[in-house]
Amino acid sequence: MGGDVQVDYVTRPMASQWATELQRSGLTKRYVANMVSHAAQLFSAQVRAGHVPHGQNPVRGVVTLSTADKRLIRSSGRGWEPFDLPTLHRIYAPESLKRVAQQHTRWCALMGLYTGARVAELAQVYLRDFIAPDGIKCVHLTDENDGQSLKTEHSRRLVPLHPDLLALGLWDRVERLRAMGEERLFPEVRLDGKSGPGNAVSKGFSYLLARLDIKPRRINGTVGFHSLRKTFIQQLQGTALPSERRRALVGHEAGEDVHATDYMREWKADELAAFFPGLPWGNWLDFSGLKSLLT
Repeated sequence: MGGDVQVDYVTRPMASQWATELQRSGLTKRYVANMVSHAAQLFSAQVRAGHVPHGQNPVRGVVTLSTADKRLIRSSGRGWEPFDLPTLHRIYAPESLKRVAQQHTRWCALMGLYTGARVAELAQVYLRDFIAPDGIKCVHLTDENDGQSLKTEHSRRLVPLHPDLLALGLWDRVERLRAMGEERLFPEVRLDGKSGPGNAVSKGFSYLLARLDIKPRRINGTVGFHSLRKTFIQQLQGTALPSERRRALVGHEAGEDVHATDYMREWKADELAAFFPGLPWGNWLDFSGLKSLLT
């Protein structure tokens, strides 16, 4: 649109034309939808800062993937693949995680397995984000602290910490770092990196997969940290946990259902903690071996 166009001058028709020209240039609809999503986040920040006076995001939703679009992507074999159980056994064996030198990658790998959170959400967590409403230890994924950002408005959420994470020493780490005067769970991770705070963790995890020779099963498939998110969601899909709570746990939009958007309150910690029995990883994790790597 040009470097001299002010953000409060951008209209929805202008944004729509921009997105249409991107698709005409040969980019896939999925790629353009991702670009629109990123641009919409920038405009959301401008709305919050008051630089877009009417409080309307002109970019959000100008390109969306329909159910048919998503079905076509899935049928093509593209996208993130979840990990099967034998692969999880290989990744989380102590001798495997020992190949990763960085504590932040080890911890994020375990937290991703038990929360389904996005890599950047975990890498940017502050110690003050760990709270215990009604005695249930949780992490609050938010953008309220310096350097934090979220993918969407629905990404802001409360996630109860699975007992296995507590047994591995996560809360102990939080308290130890607090006593040391630190502010963040992973103080060594840069929040202002060019590729975002999750880049270092994502690279470290991908390095581990390469060392273990873990590859996609499909030609167009992809494996990486985001595979943990898909694994988490699919694991809970087969449980009695309602879909509304699954979406709340992983920060997915509830949809346009007025019942969910206008009438429902926020979920309480004990209600969200109902997902604990649906994750059986603790039945085979080597707690003593892993804990020795996490201190």
